Amino acid sequence: PAPLPVAFLTAYYAMVELGRIRSGETILIHGAAGGVGLAALQVAKLKGAKVIATAGTREKRRFLTMLGADHVFDSRSLGFVNDVRAVTGGEGVDLVLNSLFAEAMEQSLALVKPFGRFLELGKRDYYADSKIGLRPFRRNVSYFGIDADQLLVNQPELTKRIFMEIGELFDQGRLTPLPYRAFDFDEIGNAFRLMQNAGHIGKIVVLPPVAGQHEIAAKPRRGMKVDPDGMHLVVGGIGGFGLVAANWLVEKGARNIALCSRRGQPDAATSAMVDRWKKAGVAASLHACDVTDAAAVEALLASLRAQAPLRSIVHAAMVLDDALISNLTHERNRPVIDVKAKGAAILDRLTRQDALDNFILFSSATTLVGNPGQANYVAANGYLEGLARARRAAGLAGLAVGFGAIADAGYLTQNADVNDLLAKRIGKTALKAHVALDMVESHIAADPGGVDAAVVMISEIDWGAARNLPVARNALFEVILRSADQHASGTEGTKMDLVAMIEGKSPQEAEDILFDLVAGEIAAILRVAKDTVTRSKILKEIGLDSLMAVELGISFQQNTGFDMPLSGVADNTTVGDVARKLYEKVSKRDQSDDGEAGDDKLVTELTQRHVGAAKEKALSQ
Repeated sequence: PAPLPVAFLTAYYAMVELGRIRSGETILIHGAAGGVGLAALQVAKLKGAKVIATAGTREKRRFLTMLGADHVFDSRSLGFVNDVRAVTGGEGVDLVLNSLFAEAMEQSLALVKPFGRFLELGKRDYYADSKIGLRPFRRNVSYFGIDADQLLVNQPELTKRIFMEIGELFDQGRLTPLPYRAFDFDEIGNAFRLMQNAGHIGKIVVLPPVAGQHEIAAKPRRGMKVDPDGMHLVVGGIGGFGLVAANWLVEKGARNIALCSRRGQPDAATSAMVDRWKKAGVAASLHACDVTDAAAVEALLASLRAQAPLRSIVHAAMVLDDALISNLTHERNRPVIDVKAKGAAILDRLTRQDALDNFILFSSATTLVGNPGQANYVAANGYLEGLARARRAAGLAGLAVGFGAIADAGYLTQNADVNDLLAKRIGKTALKAHVALDMVESHIAADPGGVDAAVVMISEIDWGAARNLPVARNALFEVILRSADQHASGTEGTKMDLVAMIEGKSPQEAEDILFDLVAGEIAAILRVAKDTVTRSKILKEIGLDSLMAVELGISFQQNTGFDMPLSGVADNTTVGDVARKLYEKVSKRDQSDDGEAGDDKLVTELTQRHVGAAKEKALSQ
């Protein structure tokens, strides 16, 4: 096994170069069953130090005892603080190699003797910009932040020297390789799951494939197929977003493009585009065809097949007639629904025998979020999505794309009043046409081909603005809206005042308030409904792993100024336990604030007395 030198580089640099470890000193190594921790244990014993180690499980603690640690305690409980004081006669330790965070880090700093050293390996408190008091440093304590990545990049000569010294120690047999758990190259997922659950001792190693022994087949990436020799029809392609979609097909390789609309009359943009295509060798034709007339569509398709095999259908035609549902009539609904739904049904029926690579239907994001005044339009697009799924189920090409607002092409660019109305529904967010179509291509590239992938929504939605839509009250959107609320209410430098929130409340009321806050934060990080996070839920059973805990802690600290008390999470820790610990921290802060206020009052009184006495003395003189 390889010695895994980076772990030894970090441990050696921390303890020998910075910590100046000496024989007879007492060293506290947190997380000692990890790679750097095990390397540090060897370096400490090599230098003749006494080692106190912590680890999170009974198996890891037994392993550390077997490796020669003098004392081993639990890192998942703050009980290690009293344990360390007990075995050191209350004196503390000369050096701490720390990887814990929040309160556990602060308590560990308090364990350092006068003139001791505190070596910080963890990064969570750095990213959270955690604050620590200066009181421990009055004892001449030194603090070092350690990042081996920067050592490798910025101190190459020092790194080289340390590696040489480590190499000599390995050659002499005074250092030994670390234990590790090996995974084959095709078991990377299992390796990461083991790391997330902190179930490993030492390092996790992923073994690369061996040439000649393993066959590695690159997974073919599906791409958007646009046959240059085939015919590609865009219904509703004369002008607007349909014309942009046609040009998108040309950019993807199409050399035969047919555009149709009910009248077939090109606008200036269409004429210019067709001229540009012809110069590039693309054959383009314009057709007048009512897509709701089956006979007209059949005649158009027959004429196109005579030129080249039909390979793509893009249905981008639409008609709008917006009104509240009470004002809609059969006559007003028919054009809106027929162009979308009947037209798509005719195209579907008449092309079933064609070997189509693409059958793309332009739907709308309003089918997802709804839009008052567009009941007929939403219903028509809903049909398109059902048709796309039905075609997929039959083994045919089918994709319905629900576009949101398009900023630079199509209906909304010519109808400012409708654009403004939609902005009130989903916010003033719009995509550029080419960006939206690139997203369609990305979806097709990743499309597994199943029925569920037959519909995709491509839209930017401001959920702060869309929250008043009836559909937004659905549980499906709860997490999204909660996140939107946090962004809307959170400004730079502002925090929730937990002390003020519980002020004047009974202990039970205060704990209930904090539980509600904790449950909301956990629900947001797990992407679940808040009411599913109950007091009795065990954190590990609901899926809160170590990486999520880091994200949760950083967010909570930024929003409240308090660390989420997760440093002592055991296998059976519940959400209620976390809320209770948080209440203890907040209530202590509340009491200390009262004490500080009392101290300030006392100082004020003493100052006034002193000033008054001085005045009296001056007057008497």
